[in-house]
Amino acid sequence: MNITPPPGSRIRIEENDTGEPTIVMPVPLNVLRTLFGIFVVIWLVAWVFGEQRGISGLLSSMTNVFALAFSVLWLTFWTLAGILAVYLLYRALRPTAPESLHLKSSGVGYDGGAHMLQFSERCRCEISFQQMQSLRLRDAKDDRGGTSYVSGGRCLTVDVEGRQIEIGAFARPAEIEWLALLLADRYGVPYERVGC
Repeated sequence: MNITPPPGSRIRIEENDTGEPTIVMPVPLNVLRTLFGIFVVIWLVAWVFGEQRGISGLLSSMTNVFALAFSVLWLTFWTLAGILAVYLLYRALRPTAPESLHLKSSGVGYDGGAHMLQFSERCRCEISFQQMQSLRLRDAKDDRGGTSYVSGGRCLTVDVEGRQIEIGAFARPAEIEWLALLLADRYGVPYERVGC
């Protein structure tokens, strides 16, 4: 099977010392990520002024019980909003990690990578030869509800220990088709069952 990615692909093929290939699929650059980071930085500058104003309001309202209660409540929520903004800024500006598939004779070493939109644990697992038989190429809007990041495309999934893992979430449709054929050929999954 040809292990060369389709023309114009961002996918890289790396080989280790034993000659086993690793398919590396980088997360695409996202302008919205940068714009979101700039927006949060500007908001945090305004947040600092609001925090100072809230603290001075708290100190000046010590004689009025209602004003004191309002200031404490407002300052609490404003501080929590600032903490959330710092966390979101970290998520927006942290480095991304590419998705990778280490192709072995016994199965696949899968690393889902890390990207800005991911708020769950990074998915790393070993997919056995037996589990690779569940490899399917599905329409993005079928039983999964259209969760693929490739709009209008297809998604490649495999079932591992009761959960469905999407392979190549950020890959283009031609890259998904190529990956489906490559994995089906390498692990002996009939093309008809995969959906190629």
